[in-house]
Amino acid sequence: MKTLKTLVILACIVCANNYSFSQTEKETEQQGALLVLSPNLYEYGDIDISNIPSGKLTIEFTNNGTQPLIVSNVRGCCGSSILEWTQGPIMPGQTGSVTVQLRIPRNPGAFGRTVTFTSNSSDNSQHVYRITGRIVDPSAVE
Repeated sequence: MKTLKTLVILACIVCANNYSFSQTEKETEQQGALLVLSPNLYEYGDIDISNIPSGKLTIEFTNNGTQPLIVSNVRGCCGSSILEWTQGPIMPGQTGSVTVQLRIPRNPGAFGRTVTFTSNSSDNSQHVYRITGRIVDPSAVE
């Protein structure tokens, strides 16, 4: 009888322990909106100085969360202007976009720009998208 009582108590402890672990796992799942930039970098690579592109770029992002995502502001650093971005709630699983106009330098060398998103994303209210490249002059003697 004592063995049966011990087994019942042990079974109750195991069940209670499993229940508490499953509650912890559910609580750690990402709740709320979740802005995902994938990728979070655009690399122009080497750009020939005689063939510099227009610098217009569209950045896409996804709401991988469980609640609507609201992008409240998008800010470009020096040398970039935000032309438009998806306004209003972006439902879970849906995508939005930002159109950016970059001022690409006309002289040889590396350049970099950033676009900062401010939103209600549950992991971080600000996300940064990076844009890099290098202007090269093949006619220049090194």
